[in-house]
Amino acid sequence: MKLLAYVRISTQNQDKGFSLESQKGSIKAYCSLYNHDIIDYTEDIGTGSIQNDGLKSILSRLINENLDGIIVDKIDRLFRNTEELLKILRNLKEQGKTFISVHEQFDVSTITGELSVTVLSAFAEFEKKRIRERILAGKQAKKDAGGFIGGTVPFGYRSESKVTNEGKHIKVLVPEEVEQDVIKFIHSQRGDGDSYATIAHNLNQNGYRTKRKRFFTATQVFRVTKDKKIRL
Repeated sequence: MKLLAYVRISTQNQDKGFSLESQKGSIKAYCSLYNHDIIDYTEDIGTGSIQNDGLKSILSRLINENLDGIIVDKIDRLFRNTEELLKILRNLKEQGKTFISVHEQFDVSTITGELSVTVLSAFAEFEKKRIRERILAGKQAKKDAGGFIGGTVPFGYRSESKVTNEGKHIKVLVPEEVEQDVIKFIHSQRGDGDSYATIAHNLNQNGYRTKRKRFFTATQVFRVTKDKKIRL
């Protein structure tokens, strides 16, 4: 196969056996063993993985020069995470190109390589779900401790910091006295049959303002009456 080799070194790893030359040597040895031709090397020096522009350039060369794929010494030379890896592998597959990593013995042109992609996909999905579960569990624990789990602070309250018995810092909602008076006024007026527009007019006439210090509108009054986060 005709391959485009990619080698990268982050500045902090220059003296830790990851030199560009050592990567090239590893790739050359692999290609010699499996009779692959290295058409060219793309070199990169930096702290992160390959940038979008650089990747687009490589993919463009694969197509324009009718090359078979990309080869790297290690997967982390080209990708930051599994999700990024899978995204590029799908892109390469759509173009009929392959990807080889010497260190991991990863070659998507083989049946074993295809299996590895399937396993990586499943693992990536598992990681997403696990992270999502952790976030939800954290929010629930925060809520159970009386904390504010985030989002827009509802009208009638302000957010303040609090230290729990376990010594954790959390945000809690504390009633805002003036805004609580507004909420009570709105519900009282609605009980008397006044329209949202009339209530907004009365609030403005009495000098009350929204949380952003603006005049009330009928829509904003309606939202206050329907907001389930607001407790009297």
